[in-house]
Amino acid sequence: MIKKSGYAVVLSLGAIAFLISCGEHSENKSTKNQQAEVIKQPDIKELLVEQPESLTVPDGMVWVSGVHFTQGASNGDEAALPREKPAHPVAVDGFFIDKTEVTNAQFKKFVAATGYRTVAEQPIDWEEMKKDLPQELKNRQTAFCSRAR
Repeated sequence: MIKKSGYAVVLSLGAIAFLISCGEHSENKSTKNQQAEVIKQPDIKELLVEQPESLTVPDGMVWVSGVHFTQGASNGDEAALPREKPAHPVAVDGFFIDKTEVTNAQFKKFVAATGYRTVAEQPIDWEEMKKDLPQELKNRQTAFCSRAR
């Protein structure tokens, strides 16, 4: 049970932060931009908005309703980075999230029960990292090394 709830906590916290940041962005748009941008909502037959009666609320958690929202920036937004464009419709199902933050003690218990390791604790896969280099660096013969002092 700890393994499942631990992953749920980690995923839920990320989802909440994401939704909050998107909500703040969309509230700051001017009415003119909102009228000019008509974005069709995704064709989703069943978005889980309300908590199903068949699901019991886990101890210490609350239900967050599902929503449709627009993610990203409009093409005319000069302050937005290219990776933030174009604006597009997104749907997020409802989910459970902890009422409070995860404490260090709770995370330690989760790690002990599951053997979870953060990305920082995992060995570096240099071949995988090379895939993330910009194209202009991929075309070069580059050596990564540390200098002895």
